[in-house]
Amino acid sequence: MFETLTLARDYADEVMKPFPVIDEKILVDRHFPKDCYVFEGKGKEPTIVYMPLFNRRNCKDEEEFNTK
Repeated sequence: MFETLTLARDYADEVMKPFPVIDEKILVDRHFPKDCYVFEGKGKEPTIVYMPLFNRRNCKDEEEFNTK
């Protein structure tokens, strides 16, 4: 989980484009993520809204999430 988000962050760094800070604490949620995360950009950084397809809202528990 969060692979596309971290890949986007790494790519932005590689091509020297601004990207908001992603708090590493959210990676703790990777096994059962929330339905929406907002990473507010500062200055020229874009604001990123990340919505995992499978999350706490549409999966009843972590076991169901892991099967998807």
